Amino acid sequence: TVSFGNTVKFPLKTPQTPGGQAMLTKQLNALSLPPEEWADEVRELNAQLIECLEQLSEREGELADHEELLRRYEGHLGSMRQQTSLLYKEHMEATEKASATEKRLARQVDELRAEREALTLRV
Repeated sequence: TVSFGNTVKFPLKTPQTPGGQAMLTKQLNALSLPPEEWADEVRELNAQLIECLEQLSEREGELADHEELLRRYEGHLGSMRQQTSLLYKEHMEATEKASATEKRLARQVDELRAEREALTLRV
C-alpha cells in the first residue's frame, strides 16, 4: 500500500503472470533495496508498473486480434461491393435487352397491323 501524508492507504496491484512475477523478482534483486519504508513503496510501485505493462501487453494483443478481424471484414466488404457491381451490370444488360426486344416486337406488331389493314382493303 501507498500513503501520501495523512491520506488513506490503498493497495497497489502486483504482476499476475508468472513472467511478470519473475521480472519483478529480478528487478527487486537488482535494486538491492534496504528494508526501510520508502523501499517498500519502491517495491510496490515496481510491482504496479509491471502489472501495468502486463495489462498493456494484453490490450495490444486484443488490438492485434481486432485488426485481424477488421482486415477480414474489409475483405468481405470489398467482395460484396464487387458482387453488387456485377449484379447492377447484369440488371442493366437485361433491362436493355428487354427494352430492345419490346421495341422490336412493337415494330412487328405495327407492321402486321399495317399488313392486315392492307389486306382488309383488298377484300
